[in-house]
Amino acid sequence: MHINSHMKFTDWTVIRVISLFVIAMVGIPQAIITLPIWQLVIGFVMAVLVARIGNIGYHRWLTHDQFTPSRFGKELMFSCMVLSGLTPPGHYIHAHLNHHRYSDKPGDPHNPKEIGFVRFFFGLYADTKPIFMRNYVKNKDAVYLTKHYWKLYIVTFIILGVISPWLIVWLSFMFSWSWILTIHLNWNGHKEGKPTNLGWISNIFLGGEDYHKNHHLNPGQLLMGPKDISGKYIIPLLQ
Repeated sequence: MHINSHMKFTDWTVIRVISLFVIAMVGIPQAIITLPIWQLVIGFVMAVLVARIGNIGYHRWLTHDQFTPSRFGKELMFSCMVLSGLTPPGHYIHAHLNHHRYSDKPGDPHNPKEIGFVRFFFGLYADTKPIFMRNYVKNKDAVYLTKHYWKLYIVTFIILGVISPWLIVWLSFMFSWSWILTIHLNWNGHKEGKPTNLGWISNIFLGGEDYHKNHHLNPGQLLMGPKDISGKYIIPLLQ
């Protein structure tokens, strides 16, 4: 107990990344062999949708205030954030606002040239600086979720595991999917030392987040580009 109490947040991040990736790598082949195709298709589609809606909540709503959601939209995004297992919203917002302010310079928490790929992959980002999170601090539900995020995630993990062990595989796949896409966006979107748009193939998986240069030029703009799937089709359903 004394050892665990002194572990850093970054240590837990490494353990979480390794654990969920291992579960996904072991469980997905077994699921493909065992489960009927329709369950695999539904599971994949649901994982992609939950990850996308969670990302919209983290990034476009709470960080950049690009739109005002309905009550249903808020609850759905909060639920998807918990299911994704990515991070508490306050942590995401703080790191991302630092990323915008110090993009590709000292102070950028995930500057590829500064931290390298291994640290990048395991979420061992550079230290962040104090920054005002205007949209976050006025959202009491987001503040509450940040405080209780890991408790809610663990409870969700246990409940879904009791319902079916395959749902643990599903959660692990969803986390791994989100994590890999986040790495792709933040690594390849900055590997040239400046924000870069990633192209139509990335757009298929990132739902509009691939317009990375456009976004950095105008963070508050909802439609990041002409094929911004999230901005055009998903966000209107959350408003």
